[in-house]
Amino acid sequence: MRKLFLGTLIFIVSMELIAAQKTGTSVFQDPGKVFSIKVPADWHMLYIPFSGERTFVFSVGKMTSEEMATGSNPKALVLVKMVRMSSADSKLALKDVAARYFKYLQEIYKQKNLPFTYKIGESVKIKGTVYVKTRIAAGNTAIRSFVTTHGGLFVELESQADKKTEKSFLPALQQALYSFQFQNIPVPGPERTILCAGNQLQLKVPSAWFVRRERSKDADQTFVSREKVEKPADIFHVGITINLFSDLRNFWKIDKQAKEASLLYNWYQAMNSSMKKRNGRIYAISSQNISGLKAVSWERSYQADDKSYIQEYHLSIIRRFSIFDIVLEAPVMEFERYRPIFDTAIDSIQIIRKK
Repeated sequence: MRKLFLGTLIFIVSMELIAAQKTGTSVFQDPGKVFSIKVPADWHMLYIPFSGERTFVFSVGKMTSEEMATGSNPKALVLVKMVRMSSADSKLALKDVAARYFKYLQEIYKQKNLPFTYKIGESVKIKGTVYVKTRIAAGNTAIRSFVTTHGGLFVELESQADKKTEKSFLPALQQALYSFQFQNIPVPGPERTILCAGNQLQLKVPSAWFVRRERSKDADQTFVSREKVEKPADIFHVGITINLFSDLRNFWKIDKQAKEASLLYNWYQAMNSSMKKRNGRIYAISSQNISGLKAVSWERSYQADDKSYIQEYHLSIIRRFSIFDIVLEAPVMEFERYRPIFDTAIDSIQIIRKK
């Protein structure tokens, strides 16, 4: 999220947990609007964010993220993990995706000197979705795992319990696993078309979102946000930033004969130079042509200065020495909820030729 005029990144995470005590269960509705799940009402919920991924843990007794990381043996828990897939993984068959994932987990456990073995089993269907079922043994913990893919996400449902007491918790664990359900993708609401970037770019944005514009000698910036922004010190958590940097020669020393493709690549490199320091991940890089101009797009996720995690679409379009730079962002936890809105905005972009 952005403070107006290239401010610092800050965001607040919120949860939506609806208690429904009729059957002694709670219905958890994902703030990202991807799924819902029923868990025992007296279980505790832990949210663990990371770059491009979200993990929800529902457990008997409270657990910390540190305890999860060290493989502490729980009484019983259900885990939902969602990870943005790379372009290469998204092309694999489901069982191949599962095999790569569990091999990766095995290496993680090995590095921590923890036992971990797995056996990928048959495919099963839960509420219309096909999953690959896997049995895992990790020390004294019995783990049942179901993995699938959904809209470019790798999704794992997992139950864990101490081997000695697993039978007593098995009904509750199975009930939770088999209650998991993907939600319908939110349909974007009313839209309007705005003109920005020195009146050279137009795109569709939600009618209810707020628009603010800032100009300087070298840049023209438009902020379209869910939150109301009125002055440069204001911040937003979900929104779109459209930048026009009119002349890259104001920032870099550039040869007059420099090719646009080379300048665009250098821009991409500059935009992502801090990703390693921020636990960043980059997904789905692609070259594009927008209104006859060269462009590069990518999705990325990283840790902000306040240790929270942000996910973004990023699109950069070049016209000789000018760059149109569009960033569409939300907290990792909420990004999937706004993906349809961001997709619509990107698909609607048009560059208006100078007369």
